[in-house]
Amino acid sequence: MIKIDIVSGFLGAGKTTLLQKLVEDGYPGEKLALLENEYGDFSIDSAFLRKQKIEVTNLLSGCICCSLSDDFRASLITIIEWIRPDHILIEPSGVAKLSDIIDSVLSLSESSDLPVRTQLDGVVAVVDATKINGMLDAYKAVLYNQINYSGCIILSRTEDIDRESLDCCVNTIRAINQKAIIITTPWDQLSSDQIRRAMYFDHSHYVRAEDLLTSEHEAYAEKADNHHSHEHNHEHYHEHHHEHQNHDFAEDLFNTVGLETAQTFTKDRLIQIMKALDHASGNVLRAKGLVSSETGSWYEFDYVPTEHTVRIGSPETIGKICVIGEALVRGEIENLFLSM
Repeated sequence: MIKIDIVSGFLGAGKTTLLQKLVEDGYPGEKLALLENEYGDFSIDSAFLRKQKIEVTNLLSGCICCSLSDDFRASLITIIEWIRPDHILIEPSGVAKLSDIIDSVLSLSESSDLPVRTQLDGVVAVVDATKINGMLDAYKAVLYNQINYSGCIILSRTEDIDRESLDCCVNTIRAINQKAIIITTPWDQLSSDQIRRAMYFDHSHYVRAEDLLTSEHEAYAEKADNHHSHEHNHEHYHEHHHEHQNHDFAEDLFNTVGLETAQTFTKDRLIQIMKALDHASGNVLRAKGLVSSETGSWYEFDYVPTEHTVRIGSPETIGKICVIGEALVRGEIENLFLSM
């Protein structure tokens, strides 16, 4: 039996950071494989995760619940047949709908032609506690779905807000999902094992997308919508689910700019570029990259609106930069990063 965990979360919420913590010692003695979906042209995080002795498979340039669904299934089957791990971790794109991914994994687990049976074991949504209300207002179709279908919701950056704001965040989540375990303790105070034991998937509670029009789910959706003043309802969701069979809805909302470069960067230059992203055309939601420095070392950088970090990274074959957002102007992004 191969167990499968899904670690979802909106762009910049902290999925990869959580995975890094989990694979350190959250699965002692287990052989791990990661299926990672990047909404862009290449993966920035794979190199670091591979250093943790975990097999990484990437799906790029799309959302695994839609245009890459066949590749997603094929990649899972390849991992099962050739790697034979004890546990598979799936990191969907930050703009993927969690319910569609769960459906795909459950369908695979019911397949009779696999050499090893699979079981969906844990379903997690990582939610940025400092941005939840604004993100729900702006991207409710994605974030609401991720929260609604998770068995465990892990709040990131809780150390950056006061107790009243944290309680408000928990109440917002409870208005959407009454059953999930919620982790509010800062991650550095928890062991990987503590987080791992909180992750679960309640098969008896899960309602598949094709069953959304049952009277039971209608009542649940109406209650949640009224509580949170949400426009999301079962008819709207059902309509969206079937639209996704024909196109990637994420492409209607987001676009990505991927750059490769042999240029060298100083730490100060990277910080100035990321500060400029706060004022770039469109709406930059996430930027990350791995680039070489003038001294021969490499820098890894992460950006979410008004926040940025630069740290020493591992050498890559070429510098890679990925920027995700709404209505991004490629030429402007290129000028920010590549003009000398």
